[in-house]
Amino acid sequence: MLYWLKSGQVTSRSAIAKRLGRDEATVTRWLRRYKDEGRSGLLCVKHAPGKESIVSGENLECLKQRLSEPQGFHSYSQIQQWRLERTGTKDCLQNGLSACAL
Repeated sequence: MLYWLKSGQVTSRSAIAKRLGRDEATVTRWLRRYKDEGRSGLLCVKHAPGKESIVSGENLECLKQRLSEPQGFHSYSQIQQWRLERTGTKDCLQNGLSACAL
């Protein structure tokens, strides 16, 4: 995008947007970020805040370990059963994993 502008291959945001298959508003945001923050601003990958994960910390590591095992899980109901066997509750993704004994 910057090369095209510097070399004169494109002269408008709409032309850049068309070449990249992006909305002109996106190109405008990118150019504003470049103007304000330079190349490092364009290279910075930002993530949308979104909802926090229900499963975290040690509980998440426990679940990841189980998922990495060859048998893994083949369905959500298997995850619920696994949870039930270990903690007495099967709604692990609603309430988070609270006790995880492998």
